Amino acid sequence: MVCWDGSCSCAEASCTVRCSQCRSITKKHLQNELCSENMFGSTVKVENYRTENLSGWEYFIIEISLKHWKQNVKTTVQMPERIEVLLRTCNIRCPEPKIGEVYYFSGNINGIVVDFNTKMHYVLRDDDRWELANEECGHLFSYLITSGPCST
Repeated sequence: MVCWDGSCSCAEASCTVRCSQCRSITKKHLQNELCSENMFGSTVKVENYRTENLSGWEYFIIEISLKHWKQNVKTTVQMPERIEVLLRTCNIRCPEPKIGEVYYFSGNINGIVVDFNTKMHYVLRDDDRWELANEECGHLFSYLITSGPCST
């Protein structure tokens, strides 16, 4: 369990966040993923990060700004400006973030935790995506930005 000012999130023993796995993803697969209930996808920029030990586990605490946002129509969360993302360092496919890097970030909206100061937090879990913007992952960004809304 990881807690902030007045809010907590289950910090699962999750070492299988999907990083460096975008090569085999098709547009159809990504569309199904993004349009699943309570799912979101976004492009984000790393503004700052640090390494911290929380509840006995080591995390990258990553401050991100959001650039693009897509979600299914059943959900009413508006695109936040910033989120603090927690990524366990045991995710060996996920490289250490660098300030200024751009990522494709997707997950479940129900995982967003808002503290008493209205700051948003998200603990990356199994099946979430955290993909560095590079040539192999360009199609993720292209689809996110150019696709229409999810059908109902």
